[in-house]
Amino acid sequence: MTRNETVGRILCRGFVPIVIQDRLPPLECLRVVAEAGIEAVEISCRHPEAPALIGAAKREFPGLAVGAATLLEDGRLREWVNATGRPVPSIDEVVDAGADFLVSLLPFRAGTFEKYADSHAIICGVATPGEGHQALDHGANLLKFVNPRLLGGAAFFKGLDPATYKSFPFFVTGGMRPELLAEYIEAGILAVGAGFDLILGPAYEAMQDDFDAARLRDAVVAYLEVLEAARAEHQAHIPFASEDAAAIARASGRCLNVG
Repeated sequence: MTRNETVGRILCRGFVPIVIQDRLPPLECLRVVAEAGIEAVEISCRHPEAPALIGAAKREFPGLAVGAATLLEDGRLREWVNATGRPVPSIDEVVDAGADFLVSLLPFRAGTFEKYADSHAIICGVATPGEGHQALDHGANLLKFVNPRLLGGAAFFKGLDPATYKSFPFFVTGGMRPELLAEYIEAGILAVGAGFDLILGPAYEAMQDDFDAARLRDAVVAYLEVLEAARAEHQAHIPFASEDAAAIARASGRCLNVG
């Protein structure tokens, strides 16, 4: 899958479910996601079997764009975390496993972009406009803002957008419950990520020990319906369904680095 194809699949539905370390059966969850028409998922590297899961997901669901999330670049921090018994795979490991896109909470260094930006979609974690500007100059495709309520919620993005020429390609995760989606889409968010805890809501805990694929499917579809309604109201001019990343960039005005 090319970088541009991956970006197109992420943006087509605008919703990226995230596999984290819990007791839900990951591949069964991904099967439900794929059957619902979602074309991109993340597997958090906090999961102890992240590379194996990425490989299994690519084999079983070749149409899915699979991202490796919560990545740490090589260096002292990753060495420290690994030494404490919480192994974090390297970027090379997840790429070798088949990851189509790379996601981090923290800004990626220039070297990571130089090595991977032509072949893999990159969702770079940022917290400030300056970090966002630098990431886009390096080649990021989407800018990941985490826990937006700590930044001021949707109002933060509305305020930031004019000052950045409405060019930042916002991807938001952290607390993105269905009832919040409309205000963020109105603020110009292109896509959101959410774990199955937010998708399932109160049913999440019970599903840990008694997985019900039909119940998860209903929750995923309900989440998508809210997101699609918000897009129809606020972003109807953007051809997300085309999966054409360049056309989406032109229509939205967002710097997706897909040229």
